[in-house]
Amino acid sequence: MNMNHHILLIRAGYAQRKKIDHPLHYPPPLALKYAQALLEQSGHFKVRIIDSLVASVPDRSILNIIAQWPAQTVCVEIASPASERGLTLCQNMRERHKGLLIIAVGSDVSERYPFYSAARDVFDVILRGEFELELSRLMIHVHKTGGGNVLPYHDAPAVNKDVCLVSELDKLPFPSWTKEDLRSYPYRYPLRLPKKILPGYISTSRGCRHGCSFCSPSVRKSFGKSLRLRSAGHVVKEIESLQNLGVNIISFEDDDFTGNPEHVRSICAELRKKRLNIHWACHARIDEVTPGLLHDMKQAGCVLILFGVESGAEGIIRLLHKSRHESNWNSQAKETFQNARAEGIATCALFMVGNPQETRADVDESIRLAFQLQPDFIKVHNFTLYPGSQDYQRYSTSLKPSAAPHHYLRPIINVSRLTDQELKIFQKRFYRQFFFRPAFLLAHIKNYSLFYLFNWTWSFKMIMEVLCFLLSKEKHVSSHKERL
Repeated sequence: MNMNHHILLIRAGYAQRKKIDHPLHYPPPLALKYAQALLEQSGHFKVRIIDSLVASVPDRSILNIIAQWPAQTVCVEIASPASERGLTLCQNMRERHKGLLIIAVGSDVSERYPFYSAARDVFDVILRGEFELELSRLMIHVHKTGGGNVLPYHDAPAVNKDVCLVSELDKLPFPSWTKEDLRSYPYRYPLRLPKKILPGYISTSRGCRHGCSFCSPSVRKSFGKSLRLRSAGHVVKEIESLQNLGVNIISFEDDDFTGNPEHVRSICAELRKKRLNIHWACHARIDEVTPGLLHDMKQAGCVLILFGVESGAEGIIRLLHKSRHESNWNSQAKETFQNARAEGIATCALFMVGNPQETRADVDESIRLAFQLQPDFIKVHNFTLYPGSQDYQRYSTSLKPSAAPHHYLRPIINVSRLTDQELKIFQKRFYRQFFFRPAFLLAHIKNYSLFYLFNWTWSFKMIMEVLCFLLSKEKHVSSHKERL
């Protein structure tokens, strides 16, 4: 029996990465890290992760690693923006290494599995959803049958009928990290911290109960509508393990960290009880945080919250099914940002342009709202039809199945009332009008200059990326996209 089955876990990179000029933030592939921890915990496997998204590893190098290591099983995580590159990589692996067990996972694979399963000569197994436990069970079966890649399936590729969901999150082992691993994933948002930072990344929950029409697992960190929670004690123990490596800022990678306010309060209480003196950031919804909750978060170390505002036009908010309440979205946003500011918590407002039926006047409403919210910074994406979303089902009926990547910087279909060229112009106009105001620049220098100084190695690169993007002229957009 082979006691050293070698498993290579790969996060596929973006085929069009060099064409993307907008600065990007790449958090680590936590699902692959959890899968690695589970597999290594069994004691039967040697596991290695290659993150082609961050390191941009060419296919030929991966093929050589497979041969020289040597890997017997390869599991490739493919997200929507990486669909083209991921499929090509798997095709090259199959052609070069005939006996390799190739498993496909990830958001795009989960949402467009009929397309991937049609490639019968490429994939052996397709695991939809949160694949960590199912992958571990599969590989243990392979090990018990002698390591000869004997699968418990009749069809090829085998596809799980129901999307995998991890119900008991506390049973997942902590991912294994080194300082070198963590340095590969710098936190790309400025922080009001006058010190050199080493970020750590943690997920405290999975699932999202909300019904935003543009959202899907393709852009979320997890699957399912039901909100599944880790216990506060389990979360804080992981934070302590990261602190032992020198981590001093935590990025909570939940889809909606404030989805259960009591869950947040329990984590805050545990952090205060342990007196860990750790700073942290998270994503939240403006209609889920109260002044009391924000106070608890601040007292427990919260320094930054990223809020999905999306648009300043109420009609667009209704089309996106963003708000569950009849109250005015803009008023609610202003109140939430004001409350966070009163607590001394920095904020980032996330907007989109190119929303369904959006006009120039709608974009102007968003820019106006951004000024009124007074966030520390903003991020402006293009509306994108992601597989699995309600809007994808509504607007993409004319799209033929293909490996075309879906990315918020290169949307395939324009569903707004603006031209493709106008969308590029308005996105940069949004940024320029917000960032190039003297009042913003003075406040930003006051709050963040020491942070940039202590973290100059990567902050200089980040600032140059931002300036190059904002100061570059808009190129003519060749219309490979479809319009409705």
